[in-house]
Amino acid sequence: MQRIPRTELVYEYARGRTPVATLDSGDTVLVETKTAFGEAELIHGQEVDGPPEGRADPLTGPIHVTGAEIGDALAVHIRRIDLVGEPAIGPIRGCSALDWGALPVDVLPITDGRITVAGFSLQVRPMIGCIGVSPVSGTTPTTSVGDHGGNLDTKHIVAGATVMLPVFEPGAGLVLGDCHALQGDGEMTGAPPETDAEVTITVEVISGLTLERPRVLSDARFMTLASADTLEAACRLAITDMVKALTERTALTADEAYVLLTLCGDLEISQIVNSWVTVRVAVDRAQFGL
Repeated sequence: MQRIPRTELVYEYARGRTPVATLDSGDTVLVETKTAFGEAELIHGQEVDGPPEGRADPLTGPIHVTGAEIGDALAVHIRRIDLVGEPAIGPIRGCSALDWGALPVDVLPITDGRITVAGFSLQVRPMIGCIGVSPVSGTTPTTSVGDHGGNLDTKHIVAGATVMLPVFEPGAGLVLGDCHALQGDGEMTGAPPETDAEVTITVEVISGLTLERPRVLSDARFMTLASADTLEAACRLAITDMVKALTERTALTADEAYVLLTLCGDLEISQIVNSWVTVRVAVDRAQFGL
């Protein structure tokens, strides 16, 4: 199995970059990722303001997937997320939703798959904070989000899940990183336990499936994700995407889909710490046959 080292880092989502690896649809690869603090050394008890400007969330890639064309979808099946080293909680000063200022670094040893925080023992659940493809145009920092994916900070992007991304450039230009030992909805302080990781993924080109924004599939849930500059705008996009998905994948009309979402759909917040927020609409896969 091919391995992509964590030395192959980028700090922007951009088009036209030379890929660090080329894969065929169906290939499996191990991607080494760096902590969100990149080159910064985090020492327990040290007070820091965060990584240097423009050096947060280093991502590994880009990965070119042969056959991925504009208008297709790229399915990224997450096989494993293995944490490397001890995760650390380090503050991000001045996040968009909350301003906590500088706090001491807290390095959290993992024992029997659990970490202890403030006297509470918590089961680790490794997840990917940033995953995305080349944007429609221009460049944007890896800390940002958009229709291409990005810093989604969605707790369901774990081993066993599949992330569906729109393809805006031939080959897709997949990048990923910013793994966390665990995280709740909202990423409310902007500082979950950050860690290096080894992520094993399988890529698959879904020809002719045109997506406007990311989707996430877990064993039980089907989710549409949307990011925007306001919570209301993101909610509207995620709801619209779910209605479209339900009418395309089931026999429901748009009106029926809206009614059923009111009755058994969930509108959830992924993250509120970036300049754009990310929300998701989720339904049970079994209930809708998805």
